[in-house]
Amino acid sequence: MSFLLLHRAPRWSLRAQAVLTVLLAITGMAVHAYAANAEAWALWLMFVDGPYPLLTWTAYMLIGFIAGQTLLNNERTQIIALIVGFATVVFGVIARGNETLATSGFLDPSPHSGGAIDFLATSSSSIATIAACLVLTRSKPLALALAPLQAFGSMSLTMYILHVLSAGTMLNQPSQPVLPNAALTSIFVGLAFAMAWKLTGLRRGPAEWLMHRLATLGRPKSPASLATAALTLLPTPAYALDNATPTTDPQALETVARIYFNESPADEPDCTGTMVADRWAITARHCIDGLSDTSGILTLGNDGSESDYEFDGAVPAPHGDFALLHTTEPINTSGYPQLSDDVPSQGSGTTYGWSSSGMGGEGTLPQAEFTIDEVADFSLYDGDSTLLTTLKNNATSQPGDSGGPLFVDGKIAGVASVALGGGNEESSNSVAYSPVASQAEWARELISNDEVDSALFASADGADAITDVPWWYALIAFAVMVIVAVPFYRKRG
Repeated sequence: MSFLLLHRAPRWSLRAQAVLTVLLAITGMAVHAYAANAEAWALWLMFVDGPYPLLTWTAYMLIGFIAGQTLLNNERTQIIALIVGFATVVFGVIARGNETLATSGFLDPSPHSGGAIDFLATSSSSIATIAACLVLTRSKPLALALAPLQAFGSMSLTMYILHVLSAGTMLNQPSQPVLPNAALTSIFVGLAFAMAWKLTGLRRGPAEWLMHRLATLGRPKSPASLATAALTLLPTPAYALDNATPTTDPQALETVARIYFNESPADEPDCTGTMVADRWAITARHCIDGLSDTSGILTLGNDGSESDYEFDGAVPAPHGDFALLHTTEPINTSGYPQLSDDVPSQGSGTTYGWSSSGMGGEGTLPQAEFTIDEVADFSLYDGDSTLLTTLKNNATSQPGDSGGPLFVDGKIAGVASVALGGGNEESSNSVAYSPVASQAEWARELISNDEVDSALFASADGADAITDVPWWYALIAFAVMVIVAVPFYRKRG
């Protein structure tokens, strides 16, 4: 989107670029501050706030144009940008650990927030990196050695798209592990592709060529349709309840649990789960993404009467955003809620969730009422469908509610999966739940086993995870890169 909006910006004066950059950045910060404190979500916020805020990203592009005019042929400016830029990055990294700043909205240092500190640190790191490359390539031997990186950087949009597509495929798995060999493979393949493309004599990369063609077609007839096509709404994880009421349901207090994973550094609950048998609790599958160890502590009851129990692992469902946690000892209650075999298309019910803020953060289990808006055909982890709901009475979701139960007619009809909007980045009254009906039989069969095979537990090293590609993938990619580099360097020579 930003590429199309700014296709003529390189022809503007440096002053015009700088003024527009400041205006866009400050406006983006103000919008983010508004969205962070908004009681109701508005459709227009989708286009200017969120994980990829349009105003801020457009300002980043303008900064790139400004860097091109001020850094390329000025060695003194390069050194200043290098020193000041990296110093600002250090400040930004330190500021990101400040929880007070993270909730300030306008100054928010959180990555992708568009807050003032995030904007300053991100743009400074980019400028400092460009300055470092310019300083290094003053040496002709170094410039020649770094020519593949130059080819790579000349088609940054193409490479970013390929990166998102490949990373998205790998990260949309039961686990999100570290992939060192896969990372090396993607780098070598990217460099080989960039050099091979340059050997064709084409000046622009594939995506850059397409953007150039679109930008030169003239003014689009329908800006609204173009914006709709260029922007996508990325769902964020579901959270826990705020502005809700304390539950008085004794079964909920006995079965709805706070979940703490041993591998997580946070003191707050990572997710919410519900006991469905004496040694099993259901939660969301995305709660265990990226964990090499899915054991932890499960806490039942409000503060003052809570009890802690250990669980030794989690078993992800074959399909859908579900996982079952297995406790090391039986947890006896007056009864366990049943899993529903039906997918409700309408109606209302009750949901629960623990959080690190609001009522849950004070140690009291909150509950909220909801209405089912519709059954959608999208779902995480190849599930069949998703229940789209709206929380009533201004209740919103906050971090900690993923995996929380959705009760309809006294049975668990779904677990909290995705927050869709209706508030801000950390608050939403529109939540998608994964219906349990399609996996109910799988869950009952697993629960009926007296003993569970620990090999079933999800792990970044287990069979359900993409742990890494073989080392020889990286070796082959490196060999391909070297083969392509030979004619590439001959052409440059």
